[in-house]
Amino acid sequence: MAETENKTDETPKKKSKLPLILALVVILSAAGVGAFLFLKPKNKEEQIDESLFYKQALLDTFIVNLMSNKHFLKVTIFIEYNPFALERWKKQYLGGGHGGGKADPFALPPELAEKKIKLSHVVITTLSSKTADHLLKPEGKELLREELVMKLNEALDATENIIVDVKFSEFIIQ
Repeated sequence: MAETENKTDETPKKKSKLPLILALVVILSAAGVGAFLFLKPKNKEEQIDESLFYKQALLDTFIVNLMSNKHFLKVTIFIEYNPFALERWKKQYLGGGHGGGKADPFALPPELAEKKIKLSHVVITTLSSKTADHLLKPEGKELLREELVMKLNEALDATENIIVDVKFSEFIIQ
């Protein structure tokens, strides 16, 4: 009788190991699939948040008569641009490398400096079409910023936004 008790004790132990082994296999498989999906290589564009590398450059100081002819506006404009988009645009439209370093960290990149006359024209015509009443309101300045970003990118014939923002460091209406 002692032998039959030993046999019954051994049988459940073997059965209890099988669900444990199956559970481990399922867990390890799930972990492997999860690791593969989490660590799989992504496109280079997905890996880089380009907004972390935006740069600023001084476009110029502009003095223009406003639409009412009774007021003028003096404004200094900095542009914020995406250097990655600028590089892609340069390859597409300018055919490659215009290099060279620059000492002034706020100087326009050479590719945009070549287009400065066109960019300045866009700014002047846009500014001179505004009224002092419109520009004195905060929402007027915000709308002007958005309009300038759109028109400056159009002037560059860019397929993506190279200029991502416009900032005013001086804004005087008299």
